[in-house]
Amino acid sequence: MKEDKLTFTDFIDIVSKELTRQNLSKCLELAEKYGISKMTMDEITNEVKAVRKNAKNRN
Repeated sequence: MKEDKLTFTDFIDIVSKELTRQNLSKCLELAEKYGISKMTMDEITNEVKAVRKNAKNRN
């Protein structure tokens, strides 16, 4: 932010990128805390399928 003037759109873009960075950091922290950071894509896919199947069975 070295410019003297910043458009509102530029400001929103900067804030959005910072919030995205913070959210990603928190997601990584939680993934480490709960042990899911080491899951393979196949394991993640299987978990998603199981949750969807359980949700269908409840309806």
